[in-house]
Amino acid sequence: MRSWTAIAIAPFAVIWNTFLAGIIATAFHSPSGGWGVLAFLSLHLFAGLVLVGLFGCYSAGDVEVRARDGMLTVSTGVGPLRWDRRRRLQDVRSVRYFAQANRPVRCLVLDCPRPLRFGMLLNSERRSFLHAAIQEKLRQ
Repeated sequence: MRSWTAIAIAPFAVIWNTFLAGIIATAFHSPSGGWGVLAFLSLHLFAGLVLVGLFGCYSAGDVEVRARDGMLTVSTGVGPLRWDRRRRLQDVRSVRYFAQANRPVRCLVLDCPRPLRFGMLLNSERRSFLHAAIQEKLRQ
């Protein structure tokens, strides 16, 4: 595991989804149908599945940065489930660390007309490496 947050999210998400699945099954099989309860709890089940997705990102997700054909692509996700964000390399002025007031560094930001934040799930060593690699590419 790459993150202590994943260790905290995983048991909660499993218990949450198991509990809600049991309530939904009970409501669905009640004589009155329980469609209102079913709709309400389905939204909560969806929230639980989002937590499971976060667990996947925290424990197995990765960040890839590629510079090809004048484009800088930041790809985040788990396995084939990826989210690509692209910026023209000539539009990127710099890369910097982003931190909110009184908090440690949370992510990297590409300074360009549409700023791009990424790398929040990376540990500090990986974030530092990525920062140095992107700075080197921007100097070329």
